[in-house]
Amino acid sequence: MAIKAKRDTSKALREFWKPKGALHKRNANRLKTWLRKHGGNVDIATFIHSPEHEEKRSQAITKLFK
Repeated sequence: MAIKAKRDTSKALREFWKPKGALHKRNANRLKTWLRKHGGNVDIATFIHSPEHEEKRSQAITKLFK
């Protein structure tokens, strides 16, 4: 189940950041702002794909998908 959750959070944030492969500037800026406050010094792609950020990805989704 943990592997599925990882894929789901990664996929959701990737689609938020780059829906259909095209950068969504407003969402990218919202995600960057959230990362500066809560994610430490990590870029968006690393945050989305790194297994060590799974818990933080769930938090980001909760906050950004309102």
